[in-house]
Amino acid sequence: TVAKYRSKHYNKEPNPDGKIFLEPHILSGRLKKLCDRAQVDTAVAMLKNSPLDAQNVPVWNTLIWECLKAERFRLAHDLYIDMKRRGHRPNTRTFQTLMNGLARIEDWESHPKQLANAHSVHQAFMRHVDAVKKHDPSSAELSLAPTAAYVKILGATGLHQEIFDVFYSLDAEGPLAPDHLLFTAMFQALAMKPTAETGDFVQNAASAKLLWNLMTKALRRTKFQIDGQLVSSAMVALSRGRTIDQDFAFSLANEYFGLVGLDGVDNSAPSEGKGILPLQPQSFAAILTLCRNSSRPLHAINFFGAVLQRSESQGGPSIIDRAHVEQVLHSLIAANISSCSEKAIELIEWMLTQEIKLPSTAATKIRPTYPTFNLLISYICRAENNWRVAVKAFDLMTGYHCHDFMDGVEAKEPRIDHRSTGRNIPPTAEILSSMMKIAVGSENRANIRQALRLVHYFGIQSLARPSHTLESKKALKDKLFYARKLARSAIEGIDILSSRSTSQDRPRDDDLVRWQSLKVEAKKL
Repeated sequence: TVAKYRSKHYNKEPNPDGKIFLEPHILSGRLKKLCDRAQVDTAVAMLKNSPLDAQNVPVWNTLIWECLKAERFRLAHDLYIDMKRRGHRPNTRTFQTLMNGLARIEDWESHPKQLANAHSVHQAFMRHVDAVKKHDPSSAELSLAPTAAYVKILGATGLHQEIFDVFYSLDAEGPLAPDHLLFTAMFQALAMKPTAETGDFVQNAASAKLLWNLMTKALRRTKFQIDGQLVSSAMVALSRGRTIDQDFAFSLANEYFGLVGLDGVDNSAPSEGKGILPLQPQSFAAILTLCRNSSRPLHAINFFGAVLQRSESQGGPSIIDRAHVEQVLHSLIAANISSCSEKAIELIEWMLTQEIKLPSTAATKIRPTYPTFNLLISYICRAENNWRVAVKAFDLMTGYHCHDFMDGVEAKEPRIDHRSTGRNIPPTAEILSSMMKIAVGSENRANIRQALRLVHYFGIQSLARPSHTLESKKALKDKLFYARKLARSAIEGIDILSSRSTSQDRPRDDDLVRWQSLKVEAKKL
């Protein structure tokens, strides 16, 4: 087996002069170290000038991959050409390396040459496997992994017809017949870009349904395994089609994961069956995406409730991460259900409880972050002007006690809970602007006074000032934008208190000083 990985020039006889020759694995290690130090050109020169005994196909594959990782796509293709010129015949791993690297390109409009290279490399791969198949029909070289990566490239460039051209050109049986990896790649490709003629995904979804039927026929011949990633990719591809396509996607969620969609909020045990596959995080994310794209937010809310009550063997609460909860928060907004803020804060509290139960590696995935709290405060609480929930969310987010800013119990220095790193999130101008708007919208003067004390404590100018860390121009622009919104909201609150306060809640002298200070800060913006 050792000889399989040796260079064809390698001589295993001991050297009579006692010299130690450079071996391929040593050369690969040196090339990797150079590339890790961003010295790709030096690594290329080293390989081309290294002894023939040290060169083999895996070594060239290594350097091609390092070039692709560094986004030196043209150089990688030049190496592929050069290795053939030097007598090293590319193997399946070479083609897979090239395709996987090219599939990392996000903006294909700026890489038209690489698309042409992808087409030619895949054609060369098909010639390679055809030649191998004639000599050894059971060779390990017969794999469709490069084709699966090529299909993703076709999807990213909107070449949907070419995807099916590739599919129909493959064998019906044998090692080069379509398998679960290829079907997964095809479903993912159909979900990447809309149809050029119509600008939507309706035709893609129809193609995805056709592809599912073709897959079930292929399954009878080759008996490959349907996994969660394949079903998830199919559901996402179907999710932006017609209602009939979306209903078919929901039937897949029911059949494979045992989740049944309901059109009403049900607080009792959700309807659920036993699926063929255990629910995984990526599968649950695909189901929630299906709910969003099909405008069925109540389905998402009920699916989430079903997962909370599931056994872990079928995919229970431990698979839920922060992105899932944020999707459900968006669904609460879209469903326009009553007491939305109350249900949202319950979800946040559940996340924090779950974080404590999980090991540290998994805890960070469920821990609410700034976007989570911003979604709750700036969108959900703001829509309902729910000051009580907004204050609770602010406490959980920042560690400060908003109670210390209330009438009658105001503290000279507010308390703050000292938590582990990353758990206390500093408030921003956007958050405090939303808090101020909620207080004004609640039409409760005590809430407005409490909000103004919060704003005064953190300072409008301080929130608008650039931080010590490097910030982008957009971040600085957004910070100033929200600081100005905060200033307008604070002045609006001050005007309400100045005009509507009664003898019972007449402003105190220290509050008047604060308000004057806030007005001065606001005018500076």
